[in-house]
Amino acid sequence: MKRRDALKTLGGLAGVAGLTRLLPGCGSDGPSRPPGISTIVYLMLENRSYDHALGARNLEGLAGDGLDNAKPMPDLGGNLIAPFEAPDDRGSATPSLCDPDPPHGWDASHAQFNAGANDGFVTEHQRSHGGTATEPMKYMTRAHQPISWALADAYTVCDRWFCSVMGPTLPNRAYWMAGTSFGQQANTDVLDKFAAGVPVPTIFNRLDEAGVDWCYYFGNLAVVSFQGTAPGKDGAFQIDLGPNDGTGRLRRFGDAQFESGQFFKDAEAGTLPSVVYIDPAFGFNDDHPPVHPIRGQELIAAIYTALARSPQWENCLLVVTYDEHGGYADHVAPPTTTDDSLATFGVEGFEQLGFRVPTLVIG
Repeated sequence: MKRRDALKTLGGLAGVAGLTRLLPGCGSDGPSRPPGISTIVYLMLENRSYDHALGARNLEGLAGDGLDNAKPMPDLGGNLIAPFEAPDDRGSATPSLCDPDPPHGWDASHAQFNAGANDGFVTEHQRSHGGTATEPMKYMTRAHQPISWALADAYTVCDRWFCSVMGPTLPNRAYWMAGTSFGQQANTDVLDKFAAGVPVPTIFNRLDEAGVDWCYYFGNLAVVSFQGTAPGKDGAFQIDLGPNDGTGRLRRFGDAQFESGQFFKDAEAGTLPSVVYIDPAFGFNDDHPPVHPIRGQELIAAIYTALARSPQWENCLLVVTYDEHGGYADHVAPPTTTDDSLATFGVEGFEQLGFRVPTLVIG
């Protein structure tokens, strides 16, 4: 899909983070063949399943394995709860999309999976939050996620992107950085393991070995910094983050609305490195409930438009994905992968992939 078509679509979505102010002009479509990719930008957001975020595209007649194939799921009372559309909560004093956080830890996720029946999303949510809450069956539409859907129209949607671990945030983010969570199932255990020194080479170590430049931009919590500040230990792979002055490998992302941070300066100057990792501002625009989804949309819009008007655009690939499903229902039971003792550290259960998450490949 040509860039100008996506820009035209996005340009019609006034009111989302001042998007029309940020959009570049619609110029040449560029070369007829895709250019070589020299810059990969990888944004990982939080806690949305594919059916919850993009599954309703089926209902518009668009491609993808979505809600057309979904099924009702039981609640604790034995009632079957069908997927339902989230209300439009714009202007509401109590926005309905600020959901209570559905359970998504290791045990809860495996209970949702239910040995492959894949029908435990509502029951686990009700056990956690009480009452008759059915938020895991809620799905969003184009009105709720205008930026993601516009980009999905113009670029590539992945409907078989399973998260690495059937569990919470940091084990999945550890896989993002190191291809393993070191056999750890809980967030706090992963942080402890990082602080002790990562026991296998990370992607950043591998990039250094290959002479490929990279940078990690963060909003308010730089998870990668644990690898750079921990005391060195035998077998522990640390990384050199460089100076903390905007020129090192660890850089403040900046404000998604005002473009004041280092990411926007680097994109505008055409000095983004070959590999870019971006973490959001956790609790603000990471898309993790109860954060309202529109904040994540603002972030995606800001990153996309910064890249689209960067001199690096023609050789840039942007991947927008999520760490895990966040407790929201998805009708596709995730498969297993080949057991790998290096990735699992001999702990059972890590050959089981997690649930599908929405992923866009843009460029």
